[in-house]
Amino acid sequence: MFAIFKKDQILMIVFFLIGGIYLNIINISISYQVQPYAFYTDYISLTNIVKSPSGLAEGLANAIGQFLGYRLWSTIILTLLSVIIFYFSRKIFSLFKLKSSLTLGFSMLVTVTIFAPLKDYSFPLFYIIQFILAIIFVYLYFITKTRTLLFSILKFLFLALMLVHVAGGIALIYLGIIIILGEYLQSDNKKLVFGFIVAFSIVGILHIAANYIYHFTFKEIILGKDFLTYNYGNFKYYLILYSILPISLIILKIVNNKPISENKLLFSMLAIIISATIIIIFPFDKNINNQYKVRYYARSGQWEEILKLAGDLQSNDRIINFYTNQALFFTDKYTTDLFKYPQEWGEYALHLGYFTERSTLMDNSDLFYHLGHIGAAKYWALEAHINAENDPYILQRLTELFIIMGNYKAALRFARKLSTSLLHKDIAAYYIQCINDSSTLQSDYTLMLKKRQMLKNNFFINKKEPIAELSLLLKEDSANQMAVKYLLAFYLMKLELTPFIKALEKYYPKDAYLPEIYEQAILVYLTKYNLEKNWPLRNKTIERFKSYIGVINYYNGNLEVAKESLRNSFGDTYWYYMQFVCPIITKKEIKIEYE
Repeated sequence: MFAIFKKDQILMIVFFLIGGIYLNIINISISYQVQPYAFYTDYISLTNIVKSPSGLAEGLANAIGQFLGYRLWSTIILTLLSVIIFYFSRKIFSLFKLKSSLTLGFSMLVTVTIFAPLKDYSFPLFYIIQFILAIIFVYLYFITKTRTLLFSILKFLFLALMLVHVAGGIALIYLGIIIILGEYLQSDNKKLVFGFIVAFSIVGILHIAANYIYHFTFKEIILGKDFLTYNYGNFKYYLILYSILPISLIILKIVNNKPISENKLLFSMLAIIISATIIIIFPFDKNINNQYKVRYYARSGQWEEILKLAGDLQSNDRIINFYTNQALFFTDKYTTDLFKYPQEWGEYALHLGYFTERSTLMDNSDLFYHLGHIGAAKYWALEAHINAENDPYILQRLTELFIIMGNYKAALRFARKLSTSLLHKDIAAYYIQCINDSSTLQSDYTLMLKKRQMLKNNFFINKKEPIAELSLLLKEDSANQMAVKYLLAFYLMKLELTPFIKALEKYYPKDAYLPEIYEQAILVYLTKYNLEKNWPLRNKTIERFKSYIGVINYYNGNLEVAKESLRNSFGDTYWYYMQFVCPIITKKEIKIEYE
């Protein structure tokens, strides 16, 4: 491959070396948590690849994408894919007899169309595979010479029918655009008739495919049957991927006959600078990316990383707050640092069931799994499974849950599906061994712990009111510390101090010092109801409470005027939360896309 570009090897190596370093820095393995690919070898999965439009593209994306969970492999794979795009882009440019000094740089620009969007962890590998198949078919069309218009039409129809099946209608439309543009740029008589035939044929093929062959909607034929699964609202990436090469062809053709320097180094370095600029300024939703990061850290048990990220961001995003609260528990900082992090969502960031989106179903399942409420974890995992039936993370979680519940028949069904994935064979084999051998199951600490925590009546009663579920968990096992801390936090976040005090009396001894945030809530409760203290409270907390009241009195009770001073000195206290941050006070509302 590189022999063709022998003089340009150093520039290419520099370009792809920079690209590889960039891919490693942004850590593409995080994207695996967003779109966890797995290539299944069962009959139904393989049949779908063969029979479905864009099935091959999806199959290749799954086969390649399953390695994206490993940072080094993700860097190598995406670098190789960018090399393929560069190679075929350069070959296509060369077919139009364009200046070599220009085509090298413009091939780099086309390649950047995959580097830049990868900053967005939701950018699907499926898009890249579709695009690669499209440019390969473009290249095949132009290197296959035909003598007559009839043979050109037949050649196009043959490639078009193949392409719509393996990569979808978007790739076919791209092929048509490049063919029409190519014929226009290369031909003296412009071949307008052939262009009209190509355009008409594309519409006809897509219509027939949608209505008579695959029985899909027109949109599904064009974008792929799982477009909504991959899209995440980023249709703009299709436009970026498929526009650069034709625009580059037009520009190159315009300047090709102009007196331009043949200095490849100059143009290549310019292309690298432009590429780097595009990557740096490429727009993406940083907040969504940070959501993906915290999910990645949570699933890999990197709780300190979540707290570090949350501390740097000081974000009021509900998902980030949700995982920050979990990280505080797992790092034993829940009762000391709870209000040191943003809590504007209050109780709504302790549990996501109040307002549920498709993307948060497994977030809820994971929370209840940690809490030991297996019935609730199963409920949310099954909901997630409906939306993403081949997600290996969901399959693994459902296998575990049914093993814990003793429903081995259901567990075996999910384990067998998981076993058809190359990278999940070992874990599936372990689960099957747990099902068939009780001694293996009994030696698994985590599964047995969850069995002990599981409710005897393991139903999920109220998905929007977790206090009832937490109370049931504690009725079964009062030593469940995560359930205790979450129950108390719910009462605090909802400003329900009377049930908070009752729960505190039940789960904490009265003769021992309590965590500071609990002391802060007790002082509010005692002041509100003019009661004598019956807990040993630290003098530091009492004096700080008096200082807080003193600031309010200094501003004559005007909270809005006192707010800034209070935030500077008491922003990490429950007092500040209940007066200025709590969503009940601020009337903060949640807007969701899916219920």
